[in-house]
Amino acid sequence: MKKYFKFGDLIIFVVMIIIVLSVFFFVFKKYNVKSEDTNIKIMYKNETIDVISAKEIFQNDKEYRYVIEGIDDKIYVYKNDILLKTINNQNKDDFKNIINMENNKVYMEDATCKNKDCMKTIIDDKSHLPIICTNGISVIISDANNDIDIIAQ
Repeated sequence: MKKYFKFGDLIIFVVMIIIVLSVFFFVFKKYNVKSEDTNIKIMYKNETIDVISAKEIFQNDKEYRYVIEGIDDKIYVYKNDILLKTINNQNKDDFKNIINMENNKVYMEDATCKNKDCMKTIIDDKSHLPIICTNGISVIISDANNDIDIIAQ
């Protein structure tokens, strides 16, 4: 009977498996973002509109609904139907975005942008891709401790 594998082949195979698993666990640990360490940041262009702990959405099942409406020279931000803040709209763009945070996910319910790609992206405890709308509204995950955007790493 002919042997296909020698003892040295087995050693090399085991070493390769150990290396692959080590790299996998290193990458998984580095890029596995825990919700207690992160914030959900809603932005208009480079200005932060509001920041919420991701733990509130992904672990405590809180629900928020943001309506961000640009009318003439003002941007009105409503959180759960209460006016949160007013921002100067330098571009005087008219737009309206509705962002929902419910059922352990964050998504754009409605947006007055051209391509509506922002409405196809969902942030949940497994997916941390940012929601970016062409009208300047974005929803990103940021590090709660360092004020670093997760998408920038």
